[in-house]
Amino acid sequence: MAKVVVGKEEVHLDETVLDFTPENINDFLTKYAALHRYYQNKHNEAVYIARTLNDQYTVLFNSKFKEGKIAHSFSDKMAEASAKSDEEVVRLLDKVRKAEYVKDEIYGFLRSMDYAHDNAKELCYNMRKELDKIYPRHVMTNESGREVQRMEEKLRDMYKEKEAQE
Repeated sequence: MAKVVVGKEEVHLDETVLDFTPENINDFLTKYAALHRYYQNKHNEAVYIARTLNDQYTVLFNSKFKEGKIAHSFSDKMAEASAKSDEEVVRLLDKVRKAEYVKDEIYGFLRSMDYAHDNAKELCYNMRKELDKIYPRHVMTNESGREVQRMEEKLRDMYKEKEAQE
């Protein structure tokens, strides 16, 4: 189970929520929406934090660049190199990268949840089709119900014709 920190909160990316079997598929599908919303909310928070840190980085970098240009009369390349190597800027850039990593991890987990949900729906569809073939009278879709009615009508007509001939 992976853990990431969003702001000051630890978020557990629990891969066991992605597992389902024919026996527990109902539980999976009923819990899916709430879990997806939770992780989507955490992703939104992570995006907000990453953007905020990126804005702070841009402001700090630009102020250090400007300071190098004005106070020290550096060339553009020298001011940029000076700003990029400043300890404050390096620390903030590291925070931006970590925030981007957290955001991407949660996004990847959400994508995995979407794939699991699609697989669960496909399994349900296949199970229903199998049951429909095995027990056509017990599991009726509109089409299979109509087919059974047509077959019953044909059988009734056949018996009526036989009785009429006798």
